[in-house]
Formats: sequence, C-alpha cells, structure tokens
Amino acid sequence: MTDYNKLSDISGESMIKARNSVKFPFIKFNGSKNTFSLLSKTDNGTESTALDAPLKIVILKVRRIYSAFEKGPNNLSIRWYTNEHDKWSDQLTLFKKVKGQSKASVEFTGNLNELKDKYPKLRLNLILYVWFNDTINKISVKGKSLSGLFDYFSSLEPNEHIFEHAINLSSHVETNEGGLTYYVLDFDYGDKSDMSVIEKAIERLGQLIPAVEESKEQVKVDKVDETDSLPTLETD
Repeated sequence: MTDYNKLSDISGESMIKARNSVKFPFIKFNGSKNTFSLLSKTDNGTESTALDAPLKIVILKVRRIYSAFEKGPNNLSIRWYTNEHDKWSDQLTLFKKVKGQSKASVEFTGNLNELKDKYPKLRLNLILYVWFNDTINKISVKGKSLSGLFDYFSSLEPNEHIFEHAINLSSHVETNEGGLTYYVLDFDYGDKSDMSVIEKAIERLGQLIPAVEESKEQVKVDKVDETDSLPTLETD
C-alpha cells in the first residue's frame, strides 16, 4: 500500500501546499482583567467567546516563541514574534506586525544567540497545544505564568507524561513592587486523561503541524489587547 504521508514529507509539498490552512482556536488569558476567552477564525474575521474558569485542558504538545510588544509612531501597537519552534537550537525568523497592517514583515533570521544579542527585550513564551472542549486549541503562556507552568512540570513523577492528566487552568492575583495588580495562571493537577482520545489527538496534531508552521505572511489569530501593559522593545 502506498504511504502517501511518507511520500508527501519527502516531496517537500508541505512547504508550498496547505500553508496556514488549519486555524486552531486560541484560548486568550487577559492578565489585567482576569478573563479567559476563546478566539476562533470565521469567514467574517475573529469571533471571541467568554470562558468560565477553571478550564479543563490536556497538554498535547509544547512549542516555543519569543515575543515583545512596543508602542510605535502615532501610538500604534507593534508586535514582534518569532516562528514557533521546538528547541533553542532551531533556526528562528523574527516578524514585525504593526497594528492596522495586513502583513507582518521579516526583520531577522538566524539562531537564538544572534537573535537575543540584537533584540534583548524579546521574552520566551510557551505555546501549548491543548485538548479543550473536544478539539485542539492553543494557548500562550508567558511572563510570571511561566513559573507556574514549570513548577507544574517539575511536580510530575519522573515517569509521568504531561498528557496523562488534565490540568485545571485558573488564575490568582499578584501585586508587583510598583503596586500594579495583575493575574497569573495557575496549573492544577486534574483528572486522569482518556488516553484513547488523547492518543488520537496527539497523532492528529503531529500530522497537522507542518501545515500550520508560520510563514512570512502569517498574522497570528490573537489580537493585541490595548489594555495590556506593553514593554518597550530595545533594538540595536
């Protein structure tokens, strides 16, 4: 029997075919308002649906990006972000997306050390592909919330996989030294996963990832929240 998936990988058609054809719903956490929402692509744009915490999720895959925000001329929000990648040694491309522009521009291509030297204000985000509401979704974990996620990973037994149990995703309030109050994600150990479902979801995600790798033209589904505090990005 012909293995079309294997031939497809060898042919390289994934680089030119079905680019960005899969749009996963995006779970957005607003750390200043303590709200969760689900952003989904529709024929008319992006639809936002409020979600009630805690959310029951199962992590299917963990990827990385580096990103930062700044305010540009005329107070326009600018988002800088790299392609999704799996490890620090991967080749990175840095994109710049100005609010109101339809396309992002490519500003840099190279390795992580070169990127951090030139753009020191970029910060690591973990992109979680998760099982939520019986489908594959994405969520970005950044800032102080990363500490909670790493603590959760560290709490797992040495032979325990990240997808074996669900996570009850909620938040708690913190106040920084300047008196600013904000909310941080909590990752609490949940029920045992239904592996007959999760196994199929992970396998399906493995098939879809080549079709959703970020290209130079991709614009991310989540929008800049004007109420968020945006750090300044310093560049050479």
